[in-house]
Amino acid sequence: MTQDTLISKVQKLLRLSTSSNANEAALAAAKAQELIDQHNLSAAMLALDSAEPVDTFDEPILDFEKDGAPLDSQKTQQTWRARLASTVARLNGCRIYLYGGDIGLVGRPTDAEIVRYLYGYLTRETERLTTTSGKGMGTSWRNNFRLGIVDAVTTKLHEMHRAWESTTRAVARADSGMALVRVDRALAQIDKRGESVEAWIKANMKLRKISSQRVQHVSSARSMGRQAGESIKIGGAKSRGIIYLTPLAISGIISTWQTD
Repeated sequence: MTQDTLISKVQKLLRLSTSSNANEAALAAAKAQELIDQHNLSAAMLALDSAEPVDTFDEPILDFEKDGAPLDSQKTQQTWRARLASTVARLNGCRIYLYGGDIGLVGRPTDAEIVRYLYGYLTRETERLTTTSGKGMGTSWRNNFRLGIVDAVTTKLHEMHRAWESTTRAVARADSGMALVRVDRALAQIDKRGESVEAWIKANMKLRKISSQRVQHVSSARSMGRQAGESIKIGGAKSRGIIYLTPLAISGIISTWQTD
């Protein structure tokens, strides 16, 4: 799958969500992330088999804030945006940092493009849902509701990623011991993308720790924001034509890159 094809499929997937509840935001984002993980596995296994650089694994690491292209730019720092950005960036081999009201993004161009699309989609969904549910409510309530949505989306993205890795290893183990070794090497290759970005940041940037903005706690709003996300049962959902990664699909990736 080329990068353009991947971006196109992710865009179509995220456009499937039209419901006015947090369930759809978390579900669509999780499925898009799963599709990205599948693509990265395929690319990593291809790279292991090639003596030449393959796909985007040799792209340069860039500080996009330095080039005037932050991930987000607001008048002031917003905690929910920073938390969401960090989750999406880390799951896709990138890292963020805060600079005033900006969210700086560091990583490879291909990874950064995926981060931008997922983050943009989720922030728009969060604001839309907050506008719908927060009519007549104050700033603290609305901020807590946003954080609740981020809680749900973050949990679901991590759950999906862990489940995807577990299923991938299980399919490889059933296929052959050699397949499992190759899959483990490919997954380690994917993890190194983020680790190398962290090393680049330490070597090239002088960042200092800053305290996150405090948000007055409103438990009812936080709970309402994450309630729908916590009740998602992705494994049993089959609606809206969403693309699901199955053991058969994983097996296809593994068999494609098996050595003769």
